[in-house]
Formats: sequence, structure tokens, C-alpha cells
Amino acid sequence: MKNLFAFLAHEQQKYFVQFCLFFLLIIAFYFPSVSQLYLRWIQWDQDLSHGLPTIVIFIFLMWRALPWPYRRDTKMLRVGLHILLGLASLAWFLFYKIHIGILAHITLLLIILLFIACCYSLRTLRHVVVPCGLLIFALPLWGILNGPLVDISAAVVGSMARLSGMTLLMDGSNIFIPYGRLYIDDGCSGLRYFIIGLLMAYLISYLNHYRARQVLAAFAVAIVLSLLTNWVRIFLLVVIGYQTEMKSSLMEDHELFGWVLFALVMLPAIYYAPAYKSHAQTAGESAPLAQPILPLVLLIIGPALAFLTPANLNAAPGFTLNALDYYPAASASDNEVELSYPGLPLTYNRSVQAGDIAVQVALAQYIQADAQQKLVPYFRSLHNRDVWSVFNERTDESTGMRFVVMKRAGSQHYHLLAHIYFVGRYPTHQYELAKLLQIPAKLWGDSYFLIFTAQAACDDSTCAMQADAIKRVAQDWLAQPVL
Repeated sequence: MKNLFAFLAHEQQKYFVQFCLFFLLIIAFYFPSVSQLYLRWIQWDQDLSHGLPTIVIFIFLMWRALPWPYRRDTKMLRVGLHILLGLASLAWFLFYKIHIGILAHITLLLIILLFIACCYSLRTLRHVVVPCGLLIFALPLWGILNGPLVDISAAVVGSMARLSGMTLLMDGSNIFIPYGRLYIDDGCSGLRYFIIGLLMAYLISYLNHYRARQVLAAFAVAIVLSLLTNWVRIFLLVVIGYQTEMKSSLMEDHELFGWVLFALVMLPAIYYAPAYKSHAQTAGESAPLAQPILPLVLLIIGPALAFLTPANLNAAPGFTLNALDYYPAASASDNEVELSYPGLPLTYNRSVQAGDIAVQVALAQYIQADAQQKLVPYFRSLHNRDVWSVFNERTDESTGMRFVVMKRAGSQHYHLLAHIYFVGRYPTHQYELAKLLQIPAKLWGDSYFLIFTAQAACDDSTCAMQADAIKRVAQDWLAQPVL
């Protein structure tokens, strides 16, 4: 107890404890966003499983940065910082209400930075901005890299496997060997190794006092080693599957195998990373205890509005496929692309004959019944990526739909799939843009999300006749008055 009192008695530790209290207040005020992050952090098999340790490291680095420097800001600068804090709180409210989680989380990090600047000074913020920047690795910003990393891993591992002399067939993300098939899915992208590698490089650069060029070198080494680790891991699994005729237990459970390999690669790199002496800092005034009344008032604007604002949902129109009634019915193809609509229970299917082409049409509509739910549900892809790969794609200007030629893995069967989303009254074929269109849709009170798809089996990879047939069917459906 005496040691604890001695710790608290020191002036620098006093305002560190004060900052910890502020941090807890921010967690309490913005708990809806923090709880979403927490649910991601405790899913230990996902790309944010390092979230909770990252928060602990952040708190430690903030303490290690003591003493915090201080220089009184000009009145105009202080007013500007307070205005920015209020605007950031309002921005969080907007993103929270329209359920754009990524933007809400980024805004929350910005709020923490501005709150430090308002409570202490801009110089104080510059001193602790690197420890605060560590929090970016605990935010769900990295998922956009998953798809490209899967494609890169498939290409590199395929090349390594072919050079090894093994008998195999590489088809997209599928590796066919005589004893079975290995599929490089999202969990094999190496994203977790990639993020943690960058996080380690960030920490090493800060703790070892690297300059800009050395920081870039540390990040480059971390990227190369993390990606190389994942490629070697997948290649070894292919070799093990080949040699054991797919009977090894690693074919089913290779999580621990990957982390052991990652540790064997990264720990020597960390041990031999060069360290430098701390750069000389200009002596200055120590930060006083904060007077946080106005910053706290600005901090609570967004959460208070979120609590007080009622959730109004307008009635959603009902969509059907009745506009295609005059088309003769056709038999469904046995080779159609199986679609997945997570969170979209209301689905209509119909197979119509457009000239000589049988077109399979599907309509899925999500009507938001709870204001706390997202208007655009999350899904990685419309098609089963384990079975179908993208051969080529283009956008049709007349309908605004995306036309994708799909190829079935391990065969020469092609299928043409076209789709378009409606986020309320706003159409788009891009899922990322659909997420952003939630903003105007929610502001207009629209409470529905729609997916319209049409597909047809192709005789070859051009799918020219199928494209014309799908375009004709889509134009007839899009022309219905309800849209």
C-alpha cells in the first residue's frame, strides 16, 4: 500500500491516473462502439484476436511516455481543438446511427486524440501520438486486405507447388492433388500474421527509437516475413497432404502449426532488431492536471444524441418478380451458382425462358425492423468461393449491373452471374459503395436493402448470348414502377 501511495503522490503519475480515468469515461460514453470491438477481440480465431493485448500495451506505453511535456496553446488553437472535438463527437453519432461501424471506430480513435489535446496541449498530443496510434491495430480496418492476400497466397503457393514436381492442378484458390483437394480460404490469407507483424514492427520502431527510414525498413521486413511465413505454412500443408494422402491431422487442425511457424520466423527478427539511444528532447514545462469540464461536455454530445434520438423506420415497399410473369417458365439448371444471402430471409426465385436461354432470377430483400441493426448485412461474397472462381467481370452501363463470368473449380463449366444492390432508393453493384450508401438511405428514412441477381449457364467463356438474355430480363424487372 505504501508503494501505491508513493506512486500516486508523484505529480507525473497523478495525471497518468487522471488520463486512465478519462479513458474509462470514454469507454463508458461510447460503449456501443466499444462493445462491438470487444466482441471482435474475444473471437480468438479471427483477425482481431490481439485486440485486448493491444489495449494493455497502449496503457503501458502511455505510462512509459512519462513525463508528458506541455506548452500552453494559443486561445485560437484551443478553441479550434474544442470545435474539432465537438464535431468528432457529432460525426460518431452520425456513423453510429447509420451503423457504419468502421467509420464510428475510426472517429472514436480521433476523439481520444482530440480529447488529449483539449485536456492538456497540442504538444502533449504530439508526444503521445505514437502510443495512441497503436490502437489502429485493434480496429476492424484490415479486412479489406483479406481478398487480395488470398489471391497472392494462391498464386505464390501454386508456383511453389509446381516447382516442387508434385502432381497437382491449381485452379484459382483450389489445389487438386491425387488424394483430394485443398482450398485456400479467407483463414489462409495470412491476414492475422500480417497485422501482428506490422504491430510488432510498430512497437519495435517506437521502443528502439527508429527514425523514418528505419521505420520503413522495419515495416518492410515485417511484411515480407509475415507473408513468407503464411506461404511456407500453406506449402508445407500441401506437401504434408500429398505425402500422407490427406490423412494427417494437420489437414483438419493447423492453427497451432501456423503460430509455431510464425514464432520461429519472427522471434529471431525481433531479437536481432537494432536499438538506438533515445533522441534528445527539448526540456519544457510538465503537463499540469487537466481541467476537463468543457472537453467532457463536448465528449458527451454524440452519446447523448444517440440516447435521446428516437429511431424512426419508414415502411418499406414490397418487391416481387411479378414483372417477369409474361416470360415462359424454364427448368432450373443443375449447374447454377449457389448464392448466399446472410441476414436476408425474404428470397424469391424464378427460372424464365428468354429466347433460347434459361435465366435463373433471384430476389432477396432485407427490411430493417430494428434500428440497431445494419441496413446492409455483411457477406464476403454472393457466390460460393470454394466452388466457383471469377474468370472475368464487367459492368453493364444500361442496367448498372455487374456481369461476372464464373468458372467451376476443376472443370471447364462457365456460368454468367449478374447482380445489383438497392440500398433504399440507391442502386449500386459495388458492395463497398452499398455500405456507404447507408448514410443517405438512413437520412431519408429508407429501411430496406435489396439484391437482384440473374444467372445463366454458358457454352463457353464469352457468355455473349447469356449476357443479352440476362440484360433483357433485368431491364424488364428494373422498369417496374416501384423502383
